[in-house]
Amino acid sequence: MMEYVDDLYKFYKHHENLCFPRDYMSSQIEINAKMRSILVDWLIEVHHNFDLMPETLYLTLFIIDRYLSMETVLRKELQLVGVISMLIACKYEEIWAPAVHDFSCISDCTYSGEKILDMEKRILNRIDWSLTFPTSYVFLVRFLKAALVFNSSIVVIT
Repeated sequence: MMEYVDDLYKFYKHHENLCFPRDYMSSQIEINAKMRSILVDWLIEVHHNFDLMPETLYLTLFIIDRYLSMETVLRKELQLVGVISMLIACKYEEIWAPAVHDFSCISDCTYSGEKILDMEKRILNRIDWSLTFPTSYVFLVRFLKAALVFNSSIVVIT
């Protein structure tokens, strides 16, 4: 795939600009950046507990940010948006995604299966079912590979 790498990253960079979430915190009425950071910390724990791939976490956060940049979310629904974003990301990235029941349990059964599926439809419809977009993880992996190649080519003279 080496011959396509440059074209892929040009596509990723172009596509990233098209679907990058706008700054949305000022338009949110009941939530703020601190609440989002608490949600992200909790989602990192959930991600770790389910032993998910890194791509899933990055896609989860991207879905949250895209949705919050398009919709006003009530404080009581913020965790639900996070849970559903991770469910969607798992279905997209993971080979074996946790079930709806698992996400209900991880949130102390705060949300029923029906409420989870209803919010899943709302989020997917609002983001136009568009899940194929580059997250920062795509670029991070590329930069790490480039750094490893660069470091391995440096000759240290002592």
